[in-house]
Amino acid sequence: MGEAYFSDIAGKGKKMICFSVSFFSQLLTSLTIAKKLKKINPEIIIVFGGNTNKLIKEKIPEYKRLFEIVDFFVLGDGEETLFNLIKFHKNKDNSVKLEDISNIFYLKDGKVNFTNEDSFDINNAVSPEYDFYNTNKYYFSSIPNNLLLPMRTALGCYWNKCGFCSLSLAKYRQRKIELLIQDINHVVKKYHPSDIWFVDLSISAERLKLIAAALIENKIKVNWRCFTRFEKGYTPETCRLLAKSGCNVLTFGLESGNDRVNALINKGFELSLAETILANLAFAGIRTSVACVAGFPTETEEEYKDTLKFLEKNRENISYYSINIFSLNSDSHVYYNPEKYGVTKIEEPEGYFYIRHLNYKIDKGLTREETQQILRNTPRIKKSKLSLLKFRFRRIQNKIKRMS
Repeated sequence: MGEAYFSDIAGKGKKMICFSVSFFSQLLTSLTIAKKLKKINPEIIIVFGGNTNKLIKEKIPEYKRLFEIVDFFVLGDGEETLFNLIKFHKNKDNSVKLEDISNIFYLKDGKVNFTNEDSFDINNAVSPEYDFYNTNKYYFSSIPNNLLLPMRTALGCYWNKCGFCSLSLAKYRQRKIELLIQDINHVVKKYHPSDIWFVDLSISAERLKLIAAALIENKIKVNWRCFTRFEKGYTPETCRLLAKSGCNVLTFGLESGNDRVNALINKGFELSLAETILANLAFAGIRTSVACVAGFPTETEEEYKDTLKFLEKNRENISYYSINIFSLNSDSHVYYNPEKYGVTKIEEPEGYFYIRHLNYKIDKGLTREETQQILRNTPRIKKSKLSLLKFRFRRIQNKIKRMS
């Protein structure tokens, strides 16, 4: 990207630039870009939001130099906060005071201040608008007009118990189904996406049944996908209902193919249930993506191999899978209760702002280094060609049913 690209972003007439730093891996890149934009236009207001701010909230007050680049860090919900920040910088009559704006870190008189943390009522949100996106950049395959747009049905996580997660500790708030259907109908009519991705941390089977029934009742035709959990609600009847409403992919956190490890993580299901659900969804023509974690504290090499065995055994019913190494982050259940998870010591080095994951000690199980080596030597499990044909056939059947 040349200078002209950044000058166009931060040039004449631009007042505020906002970054959504969703993942820790984006932080350094975002700071680098923000610094460049500030150099081009020192008067521009830079705002950082996103989940990463939760992971660095203890560090922000210690590093005042951050505020040479970033004017405001938003912690938690940003909808009303951003609106009030814009009002603050626009207002002529001082009707909005900085200290009254919730959820922000800011620098004043050489001191880093935090106002207060407040939650946003998702039912007060307006329907999503994508006019400011170049939607040509959001096509997710080579098929023409295959536009994928993100939406949320809730804030937080309804399960809120997984040991490794540092994103789920916020209060869970659902958008009313009737408002959500209005949102979807608005987006479908205005932007004509082929797919909508509900980007909630997780949506329960029971709530998905309500969404699916409402989509069918309101005759809204759009494909959709989301993150969810293995739970008893995914009966054959429910899976057929989801498929009829347009569901084409569900992503699950399997984490481990070993029941002891999953119980320690607090996943809340047994592997026998996961197998049944994967089979039910495959029969309904819904593809599945399965996410796994390797090296959770106390996991042994044999227990990791159980995960590979599970993936191999169920490969005809699994469309995609990933295996990621466990990372210990602040603001997670493991961080706050290390003894419960077999962690004997957490190392937090002083003088470092940017730490992608915390080092830790365990008495038993795979170390991070051992897990990395095992992952490097783990071959990919080949997809079942027969299952691909089955999914395509069932998807065609579902399309015909939806058209009739």
